[in-house]
Amino acid sequence: MATTNQKTERALRRRDFLGLPLDAGGEEEALAVLEQLATGQAASYLAMVDMRRVLRARIRSEHARHIRQAGAVLTTSSLVAGSASFLGRDGVKPMRVFDLVIRLLSLAERNDYTVYLLGGNKQLLQQAERNLRDSFRRLRIVGRFVGGYSRQQEEQILLAIQKAEPTILLVGSGAPRGELWPLRNKKRLRPGLTVWVEDCFEVFAGKKRSAPSRLARATRATLLPPWRLLRLPALAYFVGLVLVHRIRGL
Repeated sequence: MATTNQKTERALRRRDFLGLPLDAGGEEEALAVLEQLATGQAASYLAMVDMRRVLRARIRSEHARHIRQAGAVLTTSSLVAGSASFLGRDGVKPMRVFDLVIRLLSLAERNDYTVYLLGGNKQLLQQAERNLRDSFRRLRIVGRFVGGYSRQQEEQILLAIQKAEPTILLVGSGAPRGELWPLRNKKRLRPGLTVWVEDCFEVFAGKKRSAPSRLARATRATLLPPWRLLRLPALAYFVGLVLVHRIRGL
């Protein structure tokens, strides 16, 4: 485990981006800060943002709170990272979320941190857990529960998580309100780090790839299917916001 001084030297640097917090730094800095949050004295969570989530946060207060109250705010988007650089917020880099999660689980295995799994259906979650145990032989998985549970079950699930006291709570598909689940339950969780990745258990179970191949990305970019055209107004609005902030020197 890194020492406190080493962690401090590699800390992420908080930037303001279109009125929202965004952390600058590379994967090593991000991993160091996530470890600090996981082993800290309060419940915390990671927020991952892209263009869509930035725009959503500008019109929905709960989504803005989700980002502002996160212990770490990273981006998965080259567009967001490039826009931050254009506005003088240097050092913001796009992250590959599954690479980060894999490294976080490796860190947990090495340092005897505990992990709780929440999400997916029964078959998916069981297969994901088996694959995780095969890949991380010493990983301490201290509990699991499927997503899509009823409101009546929520109290029981939160109590089980509280008793397990996981260092890392990995949340996936089926969690009520999706990415807002960590915000809504932050006050009811014990110290540790919550990481929400929508399709994490699908990937760990081998049902979905973590990222498209280069050929697939190139094909999609060339063909530009009709559903992608719906994103053009949002893209234009986002670019306009960035330009306005650049002109005003915000």
